[in-house]
Amino acid sequence: MRLDRFGNDDSNGAGGRTIRATYASLIADCRSAADMTRAELAGRVGVPAQTVALWEDPDYEGVDLSILQRVARATGSELEIRFRAPLRSAPAWRELLTKPKK
Repeated sequence: MRLDRFGNDDSNGAGGRTIRATYASLIADCRSAADMTRAELAGRVGVPAQTVALWEDPDYEGVDLSILQRVARATGSELEIRFRAPLRSAPAWRELLTKPKK
């Protein structure tokens, strides 16, 4: 069994694709909300329009945090990243946070 970064079974490798698809749709949605074409966004971040098309491709594996930050700045958007404890493990988190340090 292979686990993804969230501890879910990712034996078929679908988790990575899901994350990439999410990045791609976030970039496309952010660009659209800013009423920008791919060429306009590309000009603002200093890359060719083909690169923006790659970022919006769910199969492209090269999107990282710095790209998301650049897109957010160029579109006037706010980038927010969160970590949340799954509800099923909330008691474990509480125990970890309240456990006395040695």
